[in-house]
Amino acid sequence: MIDWKFWVITGLDYSGKTSVLRILAKKGIPSLHWSDLRKLSFIRPVLERPYDIVFEMGPLSRASFILLITSAMLETMEREKIVLVDSYWYRFYVKEVLFGESEIEVLKKLFDFPKPVRVFYLEVPVEIALKRSNGKFTKYEAFGSSPEDFIRFQKLLDENLRVLLKELNLDVKFIDGTLPLEEIAQKIYNEITTSI
Repeated sequence: MIDWKFWVITGLDYSGKTSVLRILAKKGIPSLHWSDLRKLSFIRPVLERPYDIVFEMGPLSRASFILLITSAMLETMEREKIVLVDSYWYRFYVKEVLFGESEIEVLKKLFDFPKPVRVFYLEVPVEIALKRSNGKFTKYEAFGSSPEDFIRFQKLLDENLRVLLKELNLDVKFIDGTLPLEEIAQKIYNEITTSI
């Protein structure tokens, strides 16, 4: 059992999650993005190019890699009493299902991880997410290198992520991701600070 409360912010790639997370961190909300794990010496070497490295792995090692990242994230959250985390394991899991190159039965261990108080889902039209990417997205954000590949992948990500969150019976609050980032951050800040 965990002994602190935490929330999750998620949505499509380029929906503004990381930017909002950083704003809230400056407001004093203990926050974590998976890239922050680079400060951990045992995992830093494999996080130098994570978007490429998974495609060099077989199904079992790929699933184990995702579990390693998520476990390190959870342990960091526990140790530092992180209040807000970017996507937790939910987007990783959905992406692995979509790419179909991971041992999903191994990944289902993630279902046993602690649940957040609430998930904040930033809703952004796929076309806006594409525009925000400036046409520079990674292999882990699209089925290929074209804008159409990005749009197709992100639409499936959105659809499947919503289904997963519902199946997990999580409390999800949908937020208009086209609002100014400061306004989004303030909405989340107000809710978290009145609940801690």
